[in-house]
Amino acid sequence: MVTKDQGFEDVLKGYWKSIYPWLTTTDHKYVGIMYICTGFAWFFIGGILGLLIRWQLMEPRVDGDFLTYEEYNSTFTMHGTTMIFMAAMPIIFGFANYLIPLQIGARDLAFPRLNALSYWLLPTGGIVIYMGYFTGGAGDVGWTGYTPYSSGDTATTPGTDFWVVGQIMLGASSTLTAINFLVTMLRMRAPGVTMMRLPLFAWSILITVFLLLLSIPVFTVALILLMADRTFGTLYFNVEAGADPILWQHLFWYFGHPEVYIVILPAFGVLSEIITTFSRRPIFGYTSMVYAMATIGIISFIVYGHHMFTTGADPLFRFIVMLTTMLVAVPTGIKIFNWLATMTGGSIVLKTPMVFALGTVITFTIGGITGIVLASIPIDIALHDGYFVVAHFHYVLVGGTIFSFIGGVYYWFPKMTGKMMNEKLGLFHFAMSFIFFNAAFYPMHNVGLSGMPRRYATYDAALTDMNEFISIAAMIFGLAQLIFVYNVFYSYKNGEEAGDDPWDGWSLEWATSSPPPHNSFTEIPTLKVAEEEE
Repeated sequence: MVTKDQGFEDVLKGYWKSIYPWLTTTDHKYVGIMYICTGFAWFFIGGILGLLIRWQLMEPRVDGDFLTYEEYNSTFTMHGTTMIFMAAMPIIFGFANYLIPLQIGARDLAFPRLNALSYWLLPTGGIVIYMGYFTGGAGDVGWTGYTPYSSGDTATTPGTDFWVVGQIMLGASSTLTAINFLVTMLRMRAPGVTMMRLPLFAWSILITVFLLLLSIPVFTVALILLMADRTFGTLYFNVEAGADPILWQHLFWYFGHPEVYIVILPAFGVLSEIITTFSRRPIFGYTSMVYAMATIGIISFIVYGHHMFTTGADPLFRFIVMLTTMLVAVPTGIKIFNWLATMTGGSIVLKTPMVFALGTVITFTIGGITGIVLASIPIDIALHDGYFVVAHFHYVLVGGTIFSFIGGVYYWFPKMTGKMMNEKLGLFHFAMSFIFFNAAFYPMHNVGLSGMPRRYATYDAALTDMNEFISIAAMIFGLAQLIFVYNVFYSYKNGEEAGDDPWDGWSLEWATSSPPPHNSFTEIPTLKVAEEEE
């Protein structure tokens, strides 16, 4: 006779048997899926924090009416930190983990155990950052962590210390991941996979890891110095002791501006893959796309000063930075032109991945145009700490990065699971997301031009109606993402069988089964182009 306790033990053993392979895996495909799931989990947590911000700003509230002003500071700090470091970057690493070995014809990454370590540092660092909620208050220094606030007597909660330590762990994860991808892509390509035959997603990841290796260590050093100031009483950021008052800004933005391109360049790669497949023709101007991404990566390191126009920098320096910031529009414009040219000469198939790609091109272009507006010194000085900037970077990071990778989920879900996602739900998800994203974030340009400052827990009552509209639209946009969640789970269990290449894709990942076997390929492929076959 089976007792209740025995039945419960059997259930636990069954769960453990299914979970254990995920906890101990070094397979790049398993690690990639864990990255993607973890990133989207943090995305929804960060989204909830964003909705708390919008509820606070539904009307001009007094301290403690919904959130206290201190709680509001912590909320927008954790929202920004979560979305950038714990959502966008892990989602990118997840797709890169899963796809890069497949796209270059490798069986795995160069260092599988290091890859697993890199992943486990991610949830650990995230949990450390969130430990502040259980120790008297989360970090309240903004996602940029500006000194002297973060290093002085004002940010005294343990949450700020947890924020610093957690960020160091996330930085270590990113650095190890970058090294792994660099070695893999330079040394483990299959025969025939030359550099100029790499898919554009692979190129975007290669350029991104160079940016990571050049920028993350600088931010990590800054965090260690900040931790030393807070813990051991050193004076690296103490202005009264003679420290440079904007040293932190230089160190942070040397990393922080390339970080924008670290999260947008892979999105460009995803767009290139989707647009190529659903336009039924090769990408227009492949070589120019590669050089455009490389140029964007180089420029990203020499324009970080545009975040510091209001610090009293030398006028000539500001002028040079303004011009180089505007210059980034040239390679970006080349990419947009090439996507449009690819579609113009192709036979477009409007499936869910493609409509997300089209929507991303539109929203990112809006974000790029407002970025050029903000590159102008007098305009930036007027709008620097206002909601116009909030609108700009949400159009880039959500309308650019997140939209493209949601499209990537719809595109590569059949490869990862062998199942098709529900097309009607996918199109409904896109329509709701696109409409209410723009309804929520486009009016922020207007309230920013009307003088509404960012990071404030309240505002002028004259802007109440517009903020109510923004908040309601943001709530609906957030709820629309539940359609996506439902579609993922429903399709995983009940989706139609996909076959190995349901989209008629062009790149090597579609040359193996769906999902791929443990070693990805039964034998290492050899890539040959049509001219060679002839």
